[in-house]
Amino acid sequence: MGTRALRVTCARDGREHLVSDAERDTGHTGRRVALCGHEVLAAVLVWPPGPPCSGCIAVRWQHTGARDAAGRRPGQHRRAGVLARLVSRLRRR
Repeated sequence: MGTRALRVTCARDGREHLVSDAERDTGHTGRRVALCGHEVLAAVLVWPPGPPCSGCIAVRWQHTGARDAAGRRPGQHRRAGVLARLVSRLRRR
């Protein structure tokens, strides 16, 4: 899945889905299939973007290995800070 994806807000569920460039270029009905499999009815462009679709994001991360700005995958949190590690050690004693 080396193609780019366009963010499209769906008028049905209000979520922002990812639609591949190849899917976007097919037909002119205004309906596209997102990476998550949801049929997207494109909202008018004056609508603010909705919350991102977690299914689309998961598919994109699965296929591209994309990470967030800190280099983490979804669900992967940073290591606890020094103070938190110290407190947890003191509690174990």
